[in-house]
Amino acid sequence: MKTYIYTLSDPTTNKIRYVGKTTNPKRRLSQHIQDAKYHKNSRRTINWIKSLISKNIKPIMSIIEECEDNWQEREIYWISFYKKTCDLCNHHSGGLGCLGRKLNSSEKERIRQIGYSQSYFNEEQKKQIWELIKSNVSYIEICKLYPKFAASSYRAIKIGGLWNHITGLSKPKRSNNKGINNHKSRKVICNNTNKTFESARQAWLELYSTEYKYSYFKCMLSGYNANKTTLSYL
Repeated sequence: MKTYIYTLSDPTTNKIRYVGKTTNPKRRLSQHIQDAKYHKNSRRTINWIKSLISKNIKPIMSIIEECEDNWQEREIYWISFYKKTCDLCNHHSGGLGCLGRKLNSSEKERIRQIGYSQSYFNEEQKKQIWELIKSNVSYIEICKLYPKFAASSYRAIKIGGLWNHITGLSKPKRSNNKGINNHKSRKVICNNTNKTFESARQAWLELYSTEYKYSYFKCMLSGYNANKTTLSYL
């Protein structure tokens, strides 16, 4: 699979502000713009693109190299190269992952350690949250103590999908039945009211259709982007 190393630059100054990699340049640029429109956090890349959108302009994407298996070292090279002369928004040196590529054990551990360091909570706080969950404390009560704790994390921790090094639980096995994993056929529950929806689309239509696009809502429901919902899949 081909991987493209690309840059994002400011159309008003032509200065490069971001270096990344993708297997689908058109889709990746769209993701950058959608994240900037709907994602609320302090990432430099998102804030920079937001500033462009507020001026009714968008970043310019340029492909600087096509790679095969060596995309990691090339991404690291280009980020290092441009950091010498450009004010990049990149937080990391690159080489952290790619759609459709299987990572070896050392690469997985590297990404895992970066995830730990970037978490809202330190290890002691995670242990405290896990003790609350084990004691059947509701998500609403935990959120009062830890406002940044997401509803998707609450459910994922309970079923072993997150913080396994804290909980000791095994990760749930993935089902080969596509119907079970299909967002159109899976029921959704509101963790605040315990109301059940027959599908993600029904929940979106009733609660979030005026606030988010359906595609963005599905990402939040699956735990991606900034999860501002109190909903989760059953």
